[in-house]
Amino acid sequence: MVTVKILGKFEISRDGKTLDDRNFRSNQLVRLLIFLVMYRKRSFSAADAAEALWPEGETDNPSGALKNLVYRLRSLLKKLGDDPFIIHERGSYRWNPAVPLETDYELFEQACLRAQKESRQMETKDCIDVCEKALALYGGSVFPAVAAETWMISTATYYHSLYLRLIKDLCGFYDQTQRYAEMEKVCREALAEDSLDEELHYWLIKALMGQHNQDLALQHYEEAKTILRKNLGLRQWDRLDDIYAEIISIQNLRVASFDDIYQDISEDMEPSGAFLCDYVIFRQIYRLEARRVERLGISEHLALLTLETKSVKKKEEALAMLRTGMERMRGVLSSYLRIGDAACRYSDSQYLLMLPACTYEAGAMVCERLLRRFREALPNPAVQVRYELEEVSAKHVKLK
Repeated sequence: MVTVKILGKFEISRDGKTLDDRNFRSNQLVRLLIFLVMYRKRSFSAADAAEALWPEGETDNPSGALKNLVYRLRSLLKKLGDDPFIIHERGSYRWNPAVPLETDYELFEQACLRAQKESRQMETKDCIDVCEKALALYGGSVFPAVAAETWMISTATYYHSLYLRLIKDLCGFYDQTQRYAEMEKVCREALAEDSLDEELHYWLIKALMGQHNQDLALQHYEEAKTILRKNLGLRQWDRLDDIYAEIISIQNLRVASFDDIYQDISEDMEPSGAFLCDYVIFRQIYRLEARRVERLGISEHLALLTLETKSVKKKEEALAMLRTGMERMRGVLSSYLRIGDAACRYSDSQYLLMLPACTYEAGAMVCERLLRRFREALPNPAVQVRYELEEVSAKHVKLK
């Protein structure tokens, strides 16, 4: 039996003899072997195989280059035995169907599908066993030398999605049995592969809370928000917002005195300038202020500051300018807004400001002053700022 592994590493082995990418010394040889293994149930013409290996026409003689590559691969595979592993018939190449073969990715797929099916009728403990056995077959993402090939991308994505579903199902079972240390371990391993999956962050925070590490849970919540906002532009998170509410509720379960409460809500430094917070907190502040405006009939305004780049053709340069501009604007807001004002970053290029007890005219004056301070902090004409003002109103929120 020949065994081929492509999850996390590349190996081909038979009867105790193993070859890996170091033995192959050529990514093209690795690609050719994996291509033939993946599509071993069919034959490929020289033209089709060459198109898969040199999609950009990187060789002037693809047929000759393929013939040479096949020769080198056959010579290398002789270290595993004298069988003709690759055969040539009627002008086409294929893996020899007479040579038994198993692959780690197909074994992993079968185990995942079995876990999905059987876990519907099992006790939680048995579900965990089935999922853990499937997880033990996963060595990591598809081997990098082939992961980005056009003929591999959809397959690599499929196995990655199988892995993520397996982890999430397993976390659900761990949660039911309060096995939070194991949950933390698998979540951290999965996040090392995919840090942009909100649900993985949710389960990791859940695992930390289950181990009574509320401070670490809150810290990871903040880190997850930053990662998702920077990479995906997200500003609202369904699962993370839910778990944040759980963290706060747990912290508030204990019986506390006023001294405990003041210690908990006090700031590290003497308050000065605006209250800078994340969007989740700002949204709650807006809802509170909308109720206050409705009750007292006073004037408050919401300001939206938007940074834009002008006459910058290169996307990377424009993004770098925006990042610098947003950092400078944060400093301006912290220094020049009033102590009772609130501000938050809404997107990669926008800030929201809450201006209490402020008419439209006064709000416009505040924004103009901020724009002047910003131009002093960043005298770059390519970065422009515009503002919009809207009156805070209960009609913009669903009052319950």
